[in-house]
Amino acid sequence: MNTNACLRSLKRTVMQISVVLAGLPALAQAGIVELEERDYRDLSAGTAMAVEDFEAYPAGPMTAPILLSNGLVYSSAAPWLTGSPGFVSLTGESPISAPRTFMVVEPGVNLLAMDLFVQEADEYQVEVVTVGGDRLTISARRGDKFESFFGVRITNDSLQSVTFTALGGSSGPGDSGAGIGNYAFHAVAVGTLADAPRDQDSGKGRSRGRDR
Repeated sequence: MNTNACLRSLKRTVMQISVVLAGLPALAQAGIVELEERDYRDLSAGTAMAVEDFEAYPAGPMTAPILLSNGLVYSSAAPWLTGSPGFVSLTGESPISAPRTFMVVEPGVNLLAMDLFVQEADEYQVEVVTVGGDRLTISARRGDKFESFFGVRITNDSLQSVTFTALGGSSGPGDSGAGIGNYAFHAVAVGTLADAPRDQDSGKGRSRGRDR
């Protein structure tokens, strides 16, 4: 076979491969979208959400990890429940700077929301991880920027974990939480939304990394 014939044969092969690849469905890319509270309310309307209000637990120290009633597993250095019947929140003891993680064990969860009680002037890091390994890291966000709420929606994947870490204020976290005020979680909700086609997605919320 001469050179020209070889080139023509190679060209036909490349074209055939291109046709086959064009016919394959595009791989869906996972999306991690942080939600504002009003957007979460809209998205979750009509969806069965499993909410942990911590009312079933006695006030005081707990041993981690804790299996919550909504299927999440909570882990931190020294979990503590505080409050009174009608309003109980999950917080922690020293070191306050230790990470606090909600792990998802139920398959298919792609929506999470919770009320946050944080120090306005302290800074926090939040890391969201999907089952497929995608991550969203929110770094050094002041407490007042959360507006007492955190919510996240995952598309084309499901949620694996959400971790909060207090970074402290101007004096820094220190070895035992010095310079950090405590913070707490309440009404932690999870659920599963059907992924809408891209052209029908609400587009609400925002994908964010380091806060402005």
